[in-house]
Amino acid sequence: MRRAVVAGAGLGGLTAAHALARTGWQVHVLEKQAAPAAVHKGELLQPRSIAVFERLGVLASLLDAGPVRVERLVCREPDGRPLVALDYRTLPSPHDHLLGLYYPTIVRVLESTLPAAVELRRGARVTGIVEAGGRIRGGRAKAGGEEWTEAADLVVAADGMGSTLRTAAGLELSASRYPHRLLAFDLVAPPGGLGDRDVSAYLTPRGLRLLYPMPGGRARLYVQTTPDEYRLVGRAGLPAWAEDVLAGVPGLRRLSDRFLAALPSVQPLSAYRYLAPAWSRPGLALVGDAAHGVHPMAAQGMNAAIADGYALAEAVSCGHALDEALVRYGRESASRVAYTSRLSHSLARIATDTTWPVGGAARWAVRRGLHNPRLQQLLTYNMSGLGVRRFSRRDRLYLAGVLRDPHADRIELSAC
Repeated sequence: MRRAVVAGAGLGGLTAAHALARTGWQVHVLEKQAAPAAVHKGELLQPRSIAVFERLGVLASLLDAGPVRVERLVCREPDGRPLVALDYRTLPSPHDHLLGLYYPTIVRVLESTLPAAVELRRGARVTGIVEAGGRIRGGRAKAGGEEWTEAADLVVAADGMGSTLRTAAGLELSASRYPHRLLAFDLVAPPGGLGDRDVSAYLTPRGLRLLYPMPGGRARLYVQTTPDEYRLVGRAGLPAWAEDVLAGVPGLRRLSDRFLAALPSVQPLSAYRYLAPAWSRPGLALVGDAAHGVHPMAAQGMNAAIADGYALAEAVSCGHALDEALVRYGRESASRVAYTSRLSHSLARIATDTTWPVGGAARWAVRRGLHNPRLQQLLTYNMSGLGVRRFSRRDRLYLAGVLRDPHADRIELSAC
């Protein structure tokens, strides 16, 4: 039986562990954290991820955890009026929705359903690689005062943006940090919930305010800030700061009491964009944040990591020589994520760039060009992870409002 060592028990690493074990691998997962991190991110599962989890036999357990069904991403004016809606209900069933679930819950479900061929050890980390004969043959590991070597046919680096294994393997990357931060809050929603199944992106002169429902009658709110805003405001100044935020977004005033009550739950987040120039070396593959980073606006980062883990297992079980399969995995996955990165960046620029002409022109294009059901559905399909249908040059002219689309009302993907 071939053996894999997975460094990191995030969603990319756990998906890889599930998928590898189902194709006959023995897998050892090492995770430095004692428990899943309670981070305010990685909470919306796109249709492709839902399909992957169904194939891995874990979807029923995820549904038992009580996720929220989310059906639309709506860009809104500050007062709540819709500008444009990306409606997942236009996609073919059963891929016509997203699922909202807290990140630690998703991790615990994946852990609790691991196949018998997977061993998970928390509180242990991979500190380096072991090389012999021109390929990586395993990793060096540490837990407390204990150190040992993990021999493996495949080492999976799923250890995050600052990946120790990626650095040890010489697969360096350059990350670009977005010129803003996001403050994330955990809100108790009004009785009956938010009253919709939407992700609402409020486009304001001061940037993005992103709201969506979560399980247990709760909601997640992201507020865009300048890089130093949270430090300058401080926790003591948050109530006055929050009142100022609400004054600029009338559409959120219905949640004012709940926003103020949620201030102690704040988590500051920075957003990065990067793509590793190579995703593999003989005996090693990068997965998730170790390989790429995208803006969280379009809910693509976690879902790209899930796709990585599944694609890696498919590649190495397809009958090709292992190292040849790793090259193929890296090439095809990098191409997929490069498109995802461009898509996320474009949507983030529309929502977060407060300058003119960049941000202003982008929002002007949204107001003019995306009232087009065909283009809305095309963009929704690409975000779903089900595939890529690229915008043609003519589509871009339609999007900019330069040309009138004679097929704007044609919905083409319902039969896919």
